[in-house]
Amino acid sequence: MPQLPSGLHFAVDTLPLEQVLDDAYGGRCVHTLMAITDLQQLFAHVRVLYFRPRAPLAPQAAAVQCSRHSDTMPEDLELFPSGYDLVTIKDEYTKWSREDQDAFIAFLNSPRMDAYFTEALDTVRQHQQNLLGQPWTLPGLLATWWKLGCHPLQEPLND
Repeated sequence: MPQLPSGLHFAVDTLPLEQVLDDAYGGRCVHTLMAITDLQQLFAHVRVLYFRPRAPLAPQAAAVQCSRHSDTMPEDLELFPSGYDLVTIKDEYTKWSREDQDAFIAFLNSPRMDAYFTEALDTVRQHQQNLLGQPWTLPGLLATWWKLGCHPLQEPLND
């Protein structure tokens, strides 16, 4: 769990991406899955979470559901949604000190996070290929339509 110089603890979480991957096989999020072609689109499905000290006598807050790949939570902290993903965090980021901004960018550009995001993008591509390999199913047909540029929710391709 990274900590900014200001003391803010944060985490990035791919639960929204995992939900897209799961829902695509039911046909509901095929267009969302197929639209992820690079890190910028991936980042819209990676949320930023914050941590705060857990009040010792306060009632237990409802647990924030996290990715199955998340680390174990420290007992003295509780997780809460920031309301941002890695695209929209720019609105909040501009209000941070220069030191916090530099630390946040350094974390995102670290080899560990590079591997994390590369693996997530590879997983997306694998799921896209899995759907494209099953054109006889509804999700596979929708993925094929997306690839051909004729999915009903897709912007027309400019040739």
